[in-house]
Amino acid sequence: MELKDPIELHLQRVNSLDRRQFLRPMNSSEKLERAARIYQLSARNILGQTIIPSLFCFVSLIFGATFLLPSFFVIVGGEQLNEELARVGISTLITIFLAIPLFMFGVSRCFAIAVSETNDYITGDRLPGEPPATKLDLPHPWKFTSLLSIAALEAFFPLLIVTVCFILGAIVQSTVPDSVIPGLLGIIGFFIGMAGFVITPIIFCRNSLIPVVAVLEKGDGATIRKRGRMLASLKGNIPGIGESMLHAVVVLLFVAGGLFASFQVGISLILGIGTVSNWLGSIIFGDLIKSAIQMLPLYVLFWCLTPFWAALCTVNYYDRRIKLEGFDIRILARDVLEVRE
Repeated sequence: MELKDPIELHLQRVNSLDRRQFLRPMNSSEKLERAARIYQLSARNILGQTIIPSLFCFVSLIFGATFLLPSFFVIVGGEQLNEELARVGISTLITIFLAIPLFMFGVSRCFAIAVSETNDYITGDRLPGEPPATKLDLPHPWKFTSLLSIAALEAFFPLLIVTVCFILGAIVQSTVPDSVIPGLLGIIGFFIGMAGFVITPIIFCRNSLIPVVAVLEKGDGATIRKRGRMLASLKGNIPGIGESMLHAVVVLLFVAGGLFASFQVGISLILGIGTVSNWLGSIIFGDLIKSAIQMLPLYVLFWCLTPFWAALCTVNYYDRRIKLEGFDIRILARDVLEVRE
């Protein structure tokens, strides 16, 4: 057996210890700080690769804000009812079969790229200034999109029911003004909506590790979903992931709200200029272009914050593996064996 230089062995040992200093159980604040640091290191690579997928999401949001949402608030009775219902129906079908799949495809690509780029930093296999230690194969785009779509549908299902109740109520009110059904649908929608504000965050947090598992562990959809939920759930005396994820959501909402308000003031000042407003009103698709400009801050926030959320979910994934499976001990044992060899 070839003997190694003692100095080289010492440097390898110190380097291994340095790489594992963050691979340990952490609280909510530490995980946020760790995710922010890793995002800072990898943001250049991530943002360059996610600018187009984020644009897909942006286009979908513009369509919904320009064509779909306004249709729900202009339905009136009379002779124009059939035409208005047809317009709403067409907009809804385009949204369901084109806009939403395009949005989820963009989200899935952003998420997969961010997890792949940040994974080595989290495990300590890559230090600042080093090339990637491993190249992860990204999951199949449409299978991954379907997986995220199902997870999102579960989380936002109560809000979907609320929307259906209000739409049906508006339609019944337009056709049968004296009916009590719209009032009942409104009451049902209100209570389901109130419950949804509690249920949706819980399901959202429970499903937050599913996309990370899909990127790092692969497998079929059912196995990935079961594995992701298992890692996020309460186990024995170890609490679930809900508290730390809700903490992160609150922090991100405050940050995003402040940035969005700042951006929106600037956009409003630009659109308030008479020349710009007249020009948009005189050209084809002026309303669409105006909506795109108004929603541009949302695109910037989505483009920048989605990878950060993915990095945070990846940090939480390893934190859960450390707490539930002793992942840090396995990595330490691997490092010791590598140094011995």
